[in-house]
Amino acid sequence: MPLTLEEYMQRLHLEFDLNLNNFCIYQGKLEDILFTQDESRGGLLQIFEELSGSLEFRPKSDDLKQKISDCDEQLKRETEALQTLRLEKVKQKGLQEFAESLKECLTE
Repeated sequence: MPLTLEEYMQRLHLEFDLNLNNFCIYQGKLEDILFTQDESRGGLLQIFEELSGSLEFRPKSDDLKQKISDCDEQLKRETEALQTLRLEKVKQKGLQEFAESLKECLTE
């Protein structure tokens, strides 16, 4: 989610009061994020997502990634089917040529 530097700094100060008195509290939050991170996403990414407000778009992003993966799988299956049909067409053409040459032999 695009933000200006000013908006980012404002959110940063709203989300994380960065004075020394609160440092230990936020250090604990950062450690929680870093050590309990989802394997598919890094802890730092999660921090940036929270600060920028883009965390709310994660479910939609995950859904779109799944749809892309499903489309890729379908494309792979259809490509394999197309390749099989092409091979069958080549075999069919070979059999047809063989049948024609056999027919010519029988006619002679």
